[in-house]
Amino acid sequence: MAEAGAVYLPFGAAWFVTLGAVMAITTSLNATMLVPSRLAVVLARDRLAPRWLGAIEPRTGTPVRALTLTLAAAALLLLTGQVSLALNIAVFALVALYFLHSLALLLLPRSNPALFRSVTSRIPIGVQRLSALFSMLAMAGLLLVQVTSDLRTLSALSLRERIAHGSVTTLELCLAWAIAGAVIYLLGRRQGARDPREEDEESTLDRALEEAESETEI
Repeated sequence: MAEAGAVYLPFGAAWFVTLGAVMAITTSLNATMLVPSRLAVVLARDRLAPRWLGAIEPRTGTPVRALTLTLAAAALLLLTGQVSLALNIAVFALVALYFLHSLALLLLPRSNPALFRSVTSRIPIGVQRLSALFSMLAMAGLLLVQVTSDLRTLSALSLRERIAHGSVTTLELCLAWAIAGAVIYLLGRRQGARDPREEDEESTLDRALEEAESETEI
């Protein structure tokens, strides 16, 4: 953005663009760092990840281990200069998530009528369906553009060349994250199946979360 501002905007405007980018990153950084750790807590509580991953420090009421892992991953990407890898997978996953949200909007009236009737929005059903279809087409188009670009990169460059040039494709990143997620999921399910104290630990975890939320509100 700063480079584009230096070319197309008046003299000195690039500095303001850079300042705005830094301020935007600063305001969103806390949420970016905190959300993964809280997701780890929820996944551990739902037996979709190992219990230790969502462990909460009793003294502070925070998921210290999950926060540490998030910090380590962010530091690794920063030190290796591969921040673009995280951005690529985040944007791709976000677009895919929007596509699934729109699909859920279309399927909800038939798959879960009770939940659909609880919706308080007074938007006409026709407008909802039209919006969902438009969103699905737009998101599918973006996904198709990304997949097509990745396939071209895969056919033109070897794995070593892609790593050296920081051109690892989003498809490869999705595969790597899927494998890592599958391993975490299997560990969580295996631990939950053989741990007879799981229900007591889950209750303890719920109480810790409630206490942490109460302290935050205060």
